[in-house]
Amino acid sequence: MSDEIKDDEWTFRDLSLGFHLRNDDILRYDPEALLRTGREWNIVAALNILGRSGNFSQLDRLTPVLAATDDAQIWDAGINMLGFSGSWPQIVRWYDLFMQRPDAPGVKYYMAFLLGASCDRRAINVLLNLYSRSSDSEEARNHVIRELSSLLEARNNSIFLARNADPPFADLVSLIRPAVEAQASKESNSIFEGAILDIPSLAEKMRNELFQEEVARGRLLRGRLVFEASTGIDCTPMFNEIGNLNRLAAIAILDEFLDTDPGTRFLPGRRYFFGHPIPL
Repeated sequence: MSDEIKDDEWTFRDLSLGFHLRNDDILRYDPEALLRTGREWNIVAALNILGRSGNFSQLDRLTPVLAATDDAQIWDAGINMLGFSGSWPQIVRWYDLFMQRPDAPGVKYYMAFLLGASCDRRAINVLLNLYSRSSDSEEARNHVIRELSSLLEARNNSIFLARNADPPFADLVSLIRPAVEAQASKESNSIFEGAILDIPSLAEKMRNELFQEEVARGRLLRGRLVFEASTGIDCTPMFNEIGNLNRLAAIAILDEFLDTDPGTRFLPGRRYFFGHPIPL
């Protein structure tokens, strides 16, 4: 690891899109040196590095960073780390903390993402509560519905399509009830796209999707985040620098993973960050 800390604020901005840097190796940086600087991007990067070794003890360092900035990319990167590596009790605590200022710009939108990234069915009721508290924000309500869809639907079906109608709260509850009831008997709280969270199965589903003529880009982007966070595999090549899908690169990444007998390392119903089980 290097003690060199660059002043260039762009060094770690790729972390707003995922968990790897496109043109640099984040592991060459010393996380403790990064934390000592107190700079927002360095803190995000340090927690990424620590999380790769299964150390989630410093995640609370992110909440004051987010509370003090209106930089959307910092929020993207920070909520990625909190949502995809935090335990459910931590996520609830962070949600309650940020919702003390629910009218701050972007808070409701990012809280919806935080809850969806948890891949936890207990997030459904909290998302519904957030929806009821967001009558003043069509963007936040739209995003809540997207997150409900990512938890409860295998495809962009009736829940996802309801986002365009801004349904009353009672109508949304009725709409999602069959999908919620279908989850009630599941043995794990960890769910994604209407099924128990299972990383090898997700990889297979994503691979199959890539052979379709029309790819649901939003679904693929979320699947990519879940897959990358869980496995630590660099999925940056799946998209080029302007965000266009590279199907061949994406298929190659997923094929290589599926060829490694991943079912022995990633158990159904468990959340992982870079292969390390996230505490329950």
